[in-house]
Amino acid sequence: MTALPHLLGYRPGHSLVVVATAVETTAPGRPGRADRLRGRMAMTTRADLAGPDDLDQAVELLAGPVARLRRRHGHRLVLHCFLWDADEELGRLAAARLGPFADAHEVALNDLVLVGTDAYLPLVEAGEPVQDGRWRPLPSPADVPLVADLVLRGRGVAPGRDDAVAVVRARDEETSRATEAALREVAPGELDGLQALGALGRWVAGGSFAGPPTPRELAAVTLVLQDRTLRDVVLARWLPQLFTLDDLLEPSAVELVEDLLPAWPGDDGEALGRLIALAGQVPLDLSVPFVTLAGLVAWGTGEGTLANEAADLALELEPDYRMAQLLRQALEHGLPPDLGVAATDAGARRGRRRGRGRAA
Repeated sequence: MTALPHLLGYRPGHSLVVVATAVETTAPGRPGRADRLRGRMAMTTRADLAGPDDLDQAVELLAGPVARLRRRHGHRLVLHCFLWDADEELGRLAAARLGPFADAHEVALNDLVLVGTDAYLPLVEAGEPVQDGRWRPLPSPADVPLVADLVLRGRGVAPGRDDAVAVVRARDEETSRATEAALREVAPGELDGLQALGALGRWVAGGSFAGPPTPRELAAVTLVLQDRTLRDVVLARWLPQLFTLDDLLEPSAVELVEDLLPAWPGDDGEALGRLIALAGQVPLDLSVPFVTLAGLVAWGTGEGTLANEAADLALELEPDYRMAQLLRQALEHGLPPDLGVAATDAGARRGRRRGRGRAA
């Protein structure tokens, strides 16, 4: 409860938040002792709750993602449900909906909790109904080690969803005009696509020390990303659980790209913000590849709120942009980026060229 706002990026007021975990045995117990278990997060989803009708719709939308996760994880799947800023009547209604829902999908409803500003009320705890009806004080963020870790990684909490997603639509019009002027001076035939992608990588994944790009440099990257194959090269480098450079390029080109384009920095909480900021510094009609890349990386790194807003913005600007359409479908159906790629395949795929993929 204390960490979820940091994971989402905002306090999810008047919402149903469902976290699905897959239970794993990490150390078999000795005779007479229970196995040691842990839950690996498999999905986090949120739906607005203005009233009972919204609850029915939210539970209905859960059906597809939960069914897919159930097929993937079997009986190890566990649901943890949190109702933010809901009254006890809505909580009882949620219990009446979510209990049969979990039974129908053969998953465990481990928790159902009402969460207020400074207190919470458990309705289901460890799979059993709670009868005492006693509100309990929320843990202080300072007492939760996970929250401290998230804060150190740059995961703050905005007051609400609108504040969290405003960064996706932010525009730096002055820099955008300078980039547009530079675009008129850049001859596409003179562009070195890989060098431009390397520059993009230095600004976004190489750390803020690289400094902001000049308008001419940003213009070159903007033109290069209009080529969907080159855009997919960036995506493969930054989201290899979706597809890899080996799927797109010859081995010699793979080595060149890996030398020029840094991998996504998993320990840099500001990298995604730098990529989103670049999208606001180019002419709006040419920003769709930037926005879509940001949305895909957000999806791949668990930033669902930013991923959804980026998909919406990209499709508003260019409704037929296929990669944004695919991102929207993946988000609506709760699909993970590594769906269909077994963990044991990750190493085997490296160094094995499977044929060039078709750019979406």
